[in-house]
Amino acid sequence: MSQGLTAYRNVLRAANLAFKNDHFVLGQAKANIRKGFEDGRKLDPKDEDVKVRLEHINGVAYVLRTQVVQGQKHNPDEEKYQLNLHKDSEMGDNESIKSPPPMPTKGKKGKKVKCCSE
Repeated sequence: MSQGLTAYRNVLRAANLAFKNDHFVLGQAKANIRKGFEDGRKLDPKDEDVKVRLEHINGVAYVLRTQVVQGQKHNPDEEKYQLNLHKDSEMGDNESIKSPPPMPTKGKKGKKVKCCSE
């Protein structure tokens, strides 16, 4: 199977997973994916641009599969959403948010730096 067809099927599966219950968005995503591949059909398979496009579409498939989670509001009176998580959804631990790296400071250590208002 060609790399293009593999990438096409991969991104379609990812879109089906990400937008499973939203028929409008799923239809728009499929149409957009198809248009992108139709535009690339004219390219020479040995062209470097084809490799870049395939890497891009595989990246899109990865993001759709792991980062996109749909939420549905069941009760309009409440601010609660039902999230459609699946086995490929990436669950972060937020450790990097809890302990951010120190902010860089201007000037030398121990030397007062003038502020614009001084």
